[in-house]
Amino acid sequence: MKLCIVSDTHGRTDELHAAALIAGDVDVFLHAGDETADAAWLASYMKIPVVGVAGNWDKPSVDYPLERIVSVDDVPLFLAHGHRLQVTESLQPLVARAESMGARIAVYGHTHVLHAGVHDDVLVVNPGSLALPRGGTKGSFVRLTSTAVPGGFVRYLVEHLTTTAEIISKFEFVGKK
Repeated sequence: MKLCIVSDTHGRTDELHAAALIAGDVDVFLHAGDETADAAWLASYMKIPVVGVAGNWDKPSVDYPLERIVSVDDVPLFLAHGHRLQVTESLQPLVARAESMGARIAVYGHTHVLHAGVHDDVLVVNPGSLALPRGGTKGSFVRLTSTAVPGGFVRYLVEHLTTTAEIISKFEFVGKK
């Protein structure tokens, strides 16, 4: 399965459109908050599911709750903006919340800083921000590819890309299904 993950687009639909084109043939598009209107705009023309959550700039709704679980090849993914889980201070509350919901992957935004790593056996991903990147990087998004491997495991490839198709970073992790 292949996903495109964005966050903190803040009305920059040109960059969002570019990310969708560069991500290519993906199965699901995830928006980790801050401008749910951008996610709705994208959903209006995409032929694949666009799933999002509300960020601190957004009003939560039925379509964009504060957090949700998404299935990625039968592996639960926890999606939240992260502002209510204090992700600027520590990733531990995010990881604990993901674990409490049975998720093997946690996706968040809010910090505008890209991240991919494993914390307590949970793959944790922040796509950075397409609109207002921090941490000395360019605007970025994630292409996440999952592939089943023998023995009930999944190989995840997390690629942070720019809207000019430059790969900023790659992270690979093999985890339990």
